Amino acid sequence: MLYVYLKDEKTIELIDGKKLIISPSKHEILLEPFKDSEHSAQEFVAEISQNPLLRQFLFLKNVITMSLDNTSKATVNYPFCFEPYTDLATRLTSSDHEFKIKKLEEKINLKINEFGDLINSYYRIIFKIQLHSTALNKAQEGDSFLDIMQKSAESDPKIAEQIQSIFIDSFKSWQHLSELYRFLDHINIVEAAIKNSLSINQTMPLPEKSQQILDALSVLSKHFFIKTISMCIDCYFVYNDYPPFVSTTSSVRNMNLNNGCPRCGKKGLVHRISWDYLESITKLIMPYSSWLYEIIIGNAIANLDFVKDVYIHKKIHFCVNEKRLDPVESDVTIVTKDNSLLLAEVTTQSDDSNITSAISKKCEYMKKTQIPYEKLMYFTSSESSEYRDMETFRARIFGLKHLYKLDDFVNAFVLQKSQN
Repeated sequence: MLYVYLKDEKTIELIDGKKLIISPSKHEILLEPFKDSEHSAQEFVAEISQNPLLRQFLFLKNVITMSLDNTSKATVNYPFCFEPYTDLATRLTSSDHEFKIKKLEEKINLKINEFGDLINSYYRIIFKIQLHSTALNKAQEGDSFLDIMQKSAESDPKIAEQIQSIFIDSFKSWQHLSELYRFLDHINIVEAAIKNSLSINQTMPLPEKSQQILDALSVLSKHFFIKTISMCIDCYFVYNDYPPFVSTTSSVRNMNLNNGCPRCGKKGLVHRISWDYLESITKLIMPYSSWLYEIIIGNAIANLDFVKDVYIHKKIHFCVNEKRLDPVESDVTIVTKDNSLLLAEVTTQSDDSNITSAISKKCEYMKKTQIPYEKLMYFTSSESSEYRDMETFRARIFGLKHLYKLDDFVNAFVLQKSQN
């Protein structure tokens, strides 16, 4: 049984008569949508957790942004490329490329100043209109700003021409500035795109299996629109061709994430794959929380044969002589069919030293609170192809590679089989 939302605390009888109390966390209200098995959030998470590729893909490096006009909506962006062994990142650090990047940044600063000058010109004309209309005494009480502009233009046609010219120049300047920013943004995500590609390549050779990624993303399109921006970095750096090749899509039906640039033929295409999360999901990932990923892992583990119950993001207390000890906040609490206790922690952290430090501190605290767990699993976004054992804590750290065959690796750890 999977418990994402828990209204009341539960007492669990573990092996050897040990007692564990599981209580709702202070964030339980955010998990309420999952009490309904037919809720769109539950359907989305269940589908992700049972799809090996999507489960792995969601743990890749990404950037989450909030909508300025709708704070209940978050957009997630995944940088990606289909050439895992491209030397693009190395070339970007060469002196020649660094010089071109510096020139690009200088061009952006010039465009910012140009746009600022146009805005200042606009305000100077507005001031002139106000003075002009007052001098002619044609601005009546209640006149709108457009009425004043029209009267001023009628008396001095040059004003209308100036305003029209500024609007056109401002639009062109803003459009060019947006293009430059978008290109610079793609340069800045190259390293993350390559790392994501290498992570997927550990379980699925790229670019040969690129179509499988598109097929997996098409599953997500049932829940929200998937958008892509694809841009060729080589068009600019190899051929000094600006603007570079760019392709955008707003439907998975039109998605064509090439691994080679149709214009220059090089392998410098970098993709940004994005979608807007449902409001119920947005609450689970902001600010900087891992609750969505905890639910995905919990859903996946709940289907394993040895599992009886799984609790997501709960407080757990060990009872000694009917007395509760200090609680521990557990990402995923697993009770097996033989009433043993397993724990799982979940993070999208990829730095191995930070991962080791975090799990060590957690295990030390659980030792202090006497939580009687048999084994602990730590699911991470580590790029390491090998899992790591921390025998002192009866713990195993899994990386991105292991999320693809999560069932096999969890079974192997729990049943003490050798698998890597």
